[in-house]
Amino acid sequence: MQQLELRKLQMLELEIAKEIKRVCEENKIDYFIDGGTLLGAVRHKGFIPWDDDMDIGMTADNYDRFLRIAASKLDDRFFLQSSETDNSCAYVFSKVRLNSTHIHEKVTDGRIKNDGIFVDIFPFDEITQKMASSKYYMNKLHILGKMKMLRGGYDLNSITNNKFSKIANVLLAKFPIKKEILGRLIDKEINVKPSDETKDYYVERDGMFKGKFVFPKVWFNRYIDLLFEDTYFKAPIEYDLILKHAYGDYMQLPPEEERLKGHSVLGIELDYDYESYFKPPKTV
Repeated sequence: MQQLELRKLQMLELEIAKEIKRVCEENKIDYFIDGGTLLGAVRHKGFIPWDDDMDIGMTADNYDRFLRIAASKLDDRFFLQSSETDNSCAYVFSKVRLNSTHIHEKVTDGRIKNDGIFVDIFPFDEITQKMASSKYYMNKLHILGKMKMLRGGYDLNSITNNKFSKIANVLLAKFPIKKEILGRLIDKEINVKPSDETKDYYVERDGMFKGKFVFPKVWFNRYIDLLFEDTYFKAPIEYDLILKHAYGDYMQLPPEEERLKGHSVLGIELDYDYESYFKPPKTV
């Protein structure tokens, strides 16, 4: 994607994030910037120059509250996309999309109803230390998350280079189980109530359940404001520990050949002039 087009995409994503922030703050819902967005705020005071998405996290209770109210609180420029609001959605998290825009991604192009430019919203689920340290448990979540997307028709092989993973994806996509059932199985695995251990960790529910995105809950006890582009967003006060855990020496720029790894955006289309998406919605 050309640099000018990428910057337009980033600014439209920022407009969505500002609306998510507004809804959360007006309804006392805790949120925080997450993943590459958190890294971008710390290292670049905004978008990582080559990044093409924005990530927002919420603890599971805040995430559930957001889903309950967002459809009625977001203004009509935006659409809350989840498995409940769009049956073509096969993610285990949600997105807020900008209406009258289109983003073409390798994974979902032509496979999803509302394909507007989006910001991802990831729930952070509570798990025990035993769950967090269990390769079997984390691999189970990983496979179930991938299966849900594959059974929804998503082309994960378009962003996979490993030939063994490609073969596994083809086989998992043929497994005769509905994506809705897979979603319930994931919920069951996450919501198990152990009798011998408290749930002192969070796992980010991003579909892949990456092992490095498991964190002690205490790192999320308090939030601070971090500048991202022209707006302050909430971030966990222990952002340094979180970023070191997830990315290692996160202030070191990755090699150029690694910078676009895993990204699948092919391009964007806008139904209207670019500038019009930043105007406040009309009031009657």
